[in-house]
Amino acid sequence: MKNKVFSIVFILLFSCSQKELSKTYQIVSSEDFQVQEKEEPFLSIPRISEINSQGVLLSFDRGREEFQLFDLVKNELIGRVKVNFDGPNSIPSNVFSSILFQSQILISTSESLAIINLEGEKLKEIYYKDILENSGISGKSISVIFRSNWDPITGEVYLWIKDSNSHKNRFQSYDKEIDLLKYSIIDERAEFLKLDVPENLIQEGKGYYKSLPPLISVYGGKMAYAFRYLPEVYLLDLNTGETKEYLIKPTNFKETESTYYKDYSRSKIGEVGESTQFIDLLVDPSKNQILRRHRTYRDGVSTGKDFLTVIQRDGSWGEIEIESKLGRLLPNESKVFAISNEMPDENSFRYHSFKVEGSFNKE
Repeated sequence: MKNKVFSIVFILLFSCSQKELSKTYQIVSSEDFQVQEKEEPFLSIPRISEINSQGVLLSFDRGREEFQLFDLVKNELIGRVKVNFDGPNSIPSNVFSSILFQSQILISTSESLAIINLEGEKLKEIYYKDILENSGISGKSISVIFRSNWDPITGEVYLWIKDSNSHKNRFQSYDKEIDLLKYSIIDERAEFLKLDVPENLIQEGKGYYKSLPPLISVYGGKMAYAFRYLPEVYLLDLNTGETKEYLIKPTNFKETESTYYKDYSRSKIGEVGESTQFIDLLVDPSKNQILRRHRTYRDGVSTGKDFLTVIQRDGSWGEIEIESKLGRLLPNESKVFAISNEMPDENSFRYHSFKVEGSFNKE
């Protein structure tokens, strides 16, 4: 099913070469899609899902113990892959992310990375502790990053390396940088990255502890990352190592107070008063830009509107309100896909596609 839906416009004003310009952004070419299945149901709204470079969405349904494959370009279900959680062919049931890559399913669990084929047979599994041990790293542990931590082009996964004594040193080791692991389970190749962090992420005795690990999005050697309560956005070129920082506070940004370490275990950060929180991030290859999604909460309850900050590589940016039905954002070379927040029943899978375009006009 396809329906042309909405077009939303906003104006961005900024100064360039002493001339005032306006930039008009709009969501265009927006379409709704629905995959219908009569015999076997789907997971209502898939939380663990990634899209590959061919537009195939892989969704993990823990309750049905299977992966479901949707071709979002052709608008059809193309497969179901049953998995085992017990026995010699099993994988850990606590799956955090996965992607279809070169006709294999790459999986990140709470304990390990694994590869299974499209018949559900386990081909390889590597435990995080062994990756660190083989790399000669001690005093650290690997923590998964929930969603968007695969590069659809290379099949590499990105994981947070945290100190085993984070609480003992009150998170002070993250005051200037954090460590990420870039890993290819196919080649068993590890690379360790150091990422810049906002100046006030971790301070003396207090910080934004619950912003760790960051939101990340990777596509074709470019990584964007950001932190839930802080307005800085970073773009890392994984080929050159160059990092750009963009300090972009959305319109009507409501700053969230940091938490004292002594209150860490009972922290109500973002749940008292008004708080702007960044909830999704996307490297958008269709327009060579970054999309960051945010919403404002009042006493822990959403005020009901979501916005996208559209960030260009030169630092220019603007905002656009988006419809509540648009859920998780997924990258594609020609458009942006979004899983729907509105599923009519368990036999239907809905998603949307759109583009975010802008143009300059002299005032």
